[in-house]
Amino acid sequence: MKQITIWENEPFLRQRSKEVVFPDKDLKGEIEILKDYCYNGGVGVFAMAAVQLGIPKRLIFVMHEEEGTIEKPPRDNRNDVYINPQIVERKGEVTYWEACASLWNKDGDLFAGKVRRPYQIKIKYQDEFGKVKTRTMKDFAAVMFSHEYDHLDGVLHTDKAEEIVFMKRSELRGLRGQRREALSQYMIFSKKGEYKPPEIMPKSYEELKRDYEDLPSEERLKVLGERNGEGENE
Repeated sequence: MKQITIWENEPFLRQRSKEVVFPDKDLKGEIEILKDYCYNGGVGVFAMAAVQLGIPKRLIFVMHEEEGTIEKPPRDNRNDVYINPQIVERKGEVTYWEACASLWNKDGDLFAGKVRRPYQIKIKYQDEFGKVKTRTMKDFAAVMFSHEYDHLDGVLHTDKAEEIVFMKRSELRGLRGQRREALSQYMIFSKKGEYKPPEIMPKSYEELKRDYEDLPSEERLKVLGERNGEGENE
């Protein structure tokens, strides 16, 4: 299944995915498509929303949910399926430099963005048999799931990002290969406090290209050397 990217089909990514209605004869095969892509087609992919692979349904597949690096992927394989998910509670705040397979071009270059996410979320969803379940996620798992959840509503991480930078594939490897503290890639500000969601400001590919991709390399990457204050506030 071909992945949908902002370069090739932004309108498709911007749509609101439809609810899955049980029984759904195509669901099992669509889950396998997501699983196959995560394991075999997407380098550095943690999870995938179905719309990213041309299936506009409210369906997310999570392969793993611990942070790793592109060179050393996480070992916490989950194989979890979330159908018609709803985030019913959000707590705390973190920031994370996010990337997205739907914002990669054919050369592996992409738009990364520093996004403010909740430290903890509670979700309500259906499994592949239609059974309603709930689960609480914390830390990086909550960040990862929030990113995928946004895709179901046509929202990209660059729409919420406090800062954006266009990065070559090799440059992203360098960022994720460093310690978190060195570049403040992931910073916890609060674990239990109120989460204040960032304003959603959709940015088209043309706007991203004009404002970020066409900048000189040294200007693009300058933002990555900036430091945040110390985190871990309750």
